[in-house]
Order: sequence, then C-alpha cells, then structure tokens
Amino acid sequence: MNSLSFAWLCAGIMTFNTVIAQENVQSTDIFGIGLGNRSRVTGFYGKRVNSFGIQIGVYNNIDLDRNRLSSGFPPRDTLVFGGLHTNPGVGSDLLYFPGTKEQSVYFGLGMYYEGITQVSRFPSSGLLYDIGTKYVIKAGFSLGLHASVSNSSDFGLGYHNLLGWNMPFTSRT
Repeated sequence: MNSLSFAWLCAGIMTFNTVIAQENVQSTDIFGIGLGNRSRVTGFYGKRVNSFGIQIGVYNNIDLDRNRLSSGFPPRDTLVFGGLHTNPGVGSDLLYFPGTKEQSVYFGLGMYYEGITQVSRFPSSGLLYDIGTKYVIKAGFSLGLHASVSNSSDFGLGYHNLLGWNMPFTSRT
C-alpha cells in the first residue's frame, strides 16, 4: 500500500473521531484480533456510533519476504515462478449494527489493498527475481455477533472473508 492511500485511510478515521467528539455522541472503540488465511494473525481497530461504524484492518498474506529477491535484471533464461504476496493487506470496512447496544449482529462491507509480485527463478542458482509488482483491491465483507459483558465493554465473534474468524472487543467511552 502506498503512503498516500494509507494517509487517506487514517485521515478518514481521525475525521470520524473528530465528528464524534464535537457532537458529544457516545461512541465505542472496536478492536480485535483474528485468525486469517493460513492461520495467520490479523487485526483491526475502529469506531462505532449507534448503529454504524468504521474499521481499519490488516492481514498478513505474505508468501515471500522481499529481502529474498535478488537485485538487478533477471537473466534471460529465468522461469516465471508466479505471483506471490509480498505486502500485507490493508483496508477499511463500513459496519452496520442492527439491534440494541447490549446485543446486536453486525454486517460490514469494505475494500482492501495488497501487493502481488511476479517472481522468476534462475534454474541453475535458484535465485529469485522481481519481474513486476501489481496492486490489487479486494472486496471485504463481514458478519458477526456483539453482546455486552459489562456496562463499559462488549465481546463478539465474527467472520471476515479476508481477516478470517475474529474476536472483537469494544470499550465504550
């Protein structure tokens, strides 16, 4: 993800927080961890106001550390190895919480961004070369349950197609 896209994502969350503070609306911080693709840890943070929320999520879908790639141009007789994930996925979801503050289901839709590097391999040495990177946008969707466990916090269980099975925790301010 390039720094400009990440800056826009962070600016959106900060604007959402500023609007909440100015309106003196009771808000809920949402944070959680999950078990995503290939049992890798994922995480997210967001805000909920009444029945709506927004969250930023990150998932580790990395197949190859970029430091393993050789620098320079690949030799002519390299073999294309395929597209490998070399950057974590980052994105944002808009959430809807029908129900009460004590118990609700939630649904979410979002967009996530990740980098895929085309890699070639030189047969005699086994060296790997970067022959091009493309950035893809993936649709995210989620659903789950939230329930109060005290006057100031909630616990949940949910599923996100990119972040995997997750446990959201909330803290009311």
